[in-house]
Amino acid sequence: MEIVRLTAENIAEYAYTCMMKKTRWIKHPERYRAVSLSFLQKTLGQSVLGICAIKEGKSVGHLFYGPLKGAGFPVRCREENIPAVFCTHVRPSFARQGAGRAMVEAAVEACQDAPGLLVLASGMKSYMPIEPFLQLGFQMIHEDGFWKIGYYPIQKASVHVETYTPELEWDYIKSFTFITGDFCPFLVHLREEQKKCASRFHEQLPIEEIPFEEAVQRDENAVPGFYLHGKEVPTSLMAGWRLRRYIKKGVRDESRKTFGTTAPTEFTKRK
Repeated sequence: MEIVRLTAENIAEYAYTCMMKKTRWIKHPERYRAVSLSFLQKTLGQSVLGICAIKEGKSVGHLFYGPLKGAGFPVRCREENIPAVFCTHVRPSFARQGAGRAMVEAAVEACQDAPGLLVLASGMKSYMPIEPFLQLGFQMIHEDGFWKIGYYPIQKASVHVETYTPELEWDYIKSFTFITGDFCPFLVHLREEQKKCASRFHEQLPIEEIPFEEAVQRDENAVPGFYLHGKEVPTSLMAGWRLRRYIKKGVRDESRKTFGTTAPTEFTKRK
């Protein structure tokens, strides 16, 4: 097993082992992968650093990490320039062969001058579960719904972190706002599904799409995602009746603030 650093020259070949094949839910993985690669090529080595595990000339896993501030996640830390692991994946056929441990150890080694290393994990088994990191020496320091945040102490025994719900505070916000710039192809997939659902209302409600680097200039707390009247729509709501109901309720509530209790509640379905 060889651990190599991802560069602009090798990311197209080695990155995103998680998005190689079609699944029941993801029909066009190559499209989402291409979107994330385009974003990653601009940020790799700056706001995002990457490590890859190679076996027999093929990528069997990847790990992305970098400075937490400005990375586009709804997590704050009092320590300046503290790094965090954003994403890691090992192909199922190579699980339990030491690839994940080797990549995490390489990331810790690269962050020896930092207070420690955070990991932005979850309680889900299918998406960045926290348990493997706890087995590698990380400490659980914050839990908030989806988020399970771990910490590996290096220079400092503990740090304080907090999560927040992204809310845009701009002078002018259109009804739907899409902040693009996800280096995770799975999140790109979720945003696209949400956008399809939102487009059904586009005749009544404008849609604004802006890149992440422009959004953070307006508001440092902005993160990539789908927003309705400035409030982020949870990624757990994909296209479907739950998301449609969420959108209708949000639009109705916002309309009542403007027009009173007689606010329009009917929408014309796009042909």
